[in-house]
Amino acid sequence: VKNAAEKIKSKDLKLSLNLSKNLPLVFCDREKIMKVLGAVAGNAVTCTPSGGEIIIASGEKNICGKNCLVVSVADNGLGIREEERDDFFEKFFRGAEAKAVSPNGFGLSLYIAREFIRAHNGDIWFENNPEKGTTFYFTIPRD
Repeated sequence: VKNAAEKIKSKDLKLSLNLSKNLPLVFCDREKIMKVLGAVAGNAVTCTPSGGEIIIASGEKNICGKNCLVVSVADNGLGIREEERDDFFEKFFRGAEAKAVSPNGFGLSLYIAREFIRAHNGDIWFENNPEKGTTFYFTIPRD
């Protein structure tokens, strides 16, 4: 949030933090997880139109028998085209909408984020509604 504060202010974005007060303790590389959050939140800031909203939330959830820290970043931005869905975490992939909004990207941030999360035995995915925006999620197992 601090890294994107200027851009958030210039676009007049509403930022809501819904962070659980009793988050589970997880063993992780803090620096790498901060890069994951930065990549996902940075994309939300870039792709959300002026006056839009971004919601960052965290909590604990049992997923496939594992207790996990779950972090989500939701925006009401451009959304993801259905035909681009399967390629979104691939190296050098950039969606058509992202290219239009930010033509200078390399298509590496979400690929690297996925690799960092996989190295932590977690998962990263998104839910998309082209009319309402996109929510990215990532998990880090407690165990």
